[in-house]
Amino acid sequence: MPRPLVPVRKPARLRILAALWRHPSLWPLFARLLIAIARDFFWPQYRLRALPRSRRVVFVDGPLDHRIPFRPEYFGTYLGFVSLWLNTLSHTRRQAGAASLPGWKKTLVELESLYREAGAISRAWPTTTVRAAGLRGPRQVMIKFFDPHYHCLPSLHILIIAHTFLRYREWMREAKDDEKNGIWEAYLRREMMEIAESVLYVKQHSISCIAGSLFFLTAKFPEADEAFVEGFIQGLFESENDVPAEEIRAVIRSLYGEFLRRHRAEGLAAETVLIDYLRARG
Repeated sequence: MPRPLVPVRKPARLRILAALWRHPSLWPLFARLLIAIARDFFWPQYRLRALPRSRRVVFVDGPLDHRIPFRPEYFGTYLGFVSLWLNTLSHTRRQAGAASLPGWKKTLVELESLYREAGAISRAWPTTTVRAAGLRGPRQVMIKFFDPHYHCLPSLHILIIAHTFLRYREWMREAKDDEKNGIWEAYLRREMMEIAESVLYVKQHSISCIAGSLFFLTAKFPEADEAFVEGFIQGLFESENDVPAEEIRAVIRSLYGEFLRRHRAEGLAAETVLIDYLRARG
């Protein structure tokens, strides 16, 4: 069953604001991240919505995606990815204090880079999926209104939740309270997998989006190695029986492997590998 939308807790908001107030060196990093989100994610999509014939849009879902049921109760889970990131920042601040500052800086720089580089792929080849018809509650209304739905592959949802998990493990490697950090890591992994499943249940992304996003992470970050990706794939739909889970995992594993093979054997940049895939589909 989906969990309810996890809010950004009030103490988390206060800790983040306090850290920003005390450390002006964070200000330009947050500003650059916000600019990247506006410039590389929202602006190209709204422009394409206004000028729909200006670019060719590729549908990245397929027959296996259409066998996954639409479950609108997962919209809350889907929208929880930002809360998960902010609550994790707050947790590291609470656990490590000022020692968390280098980790904050690193993750802000990397997230800005992810938005910028993923945006470049989506501007080259905009992607979409067949979304569910109708409106099932205020969250779906909000998503359809604010998200033109042309930047599906790679998925910023998958990139951000996996990046948050990987960076948390790195940040807290030196922490003293191993038991508490182990509990938070288990919680973070569970949330990561539920959000990953939700992108398919609410029809905002496709199976190929997950494969492409995991490959993109591997190409950019050594920590997102094949062992991490295999664990991620195996964790999908472990407790759900309304989807062809083994087939979904097999397709993700196959596509990821093909992307990685081209990246390594042919020396192609990750962006080129994904753009070539989209060009072939289009």
